[in-house]
Amino acid sequence: MFIPPLLRKVCLFLELRESHARHLWGALLNSHWQRPQAWKRELARLEGQHTPLAEVMCDEALAPAVLVRVVEDLGHERRLSKLSELLITEAILRQVDADGHWVGIHPRPGGQWC
Repeated sequence: MFIPPLLRKVCLFLELRESHARHLWGALLNSHWQRPQAWKRELARLEGQHTPLAEVMCDEALAPAVLVRVVEDLGHERRLSKLSELLITEAILRQVDADGHWVGIHPRPGGQWC
């Protein structure tokens, strides 16, 4: 299954297995709920910008809380199994610091955090 390059990079950042990346993308493709559909469109928008991953991860659409809500929606819609939902959510949370920011993403010029 083709996984968009940006989603593949995000999944690598999250240290997700290839199979979970495929499950996530398949769930996004099949979802009918608003938030996952809107997130998929945002992913396509960001894909077209060709910016470094660290900068893209600062976009509001890829904020940890947003990504967790998308995964939860996919679980509630039954597009992801409970196990996949749990594993993906845990992978996200492992990459988040105590302030809710991505670990290892440095401040933008001017000192603003993502």
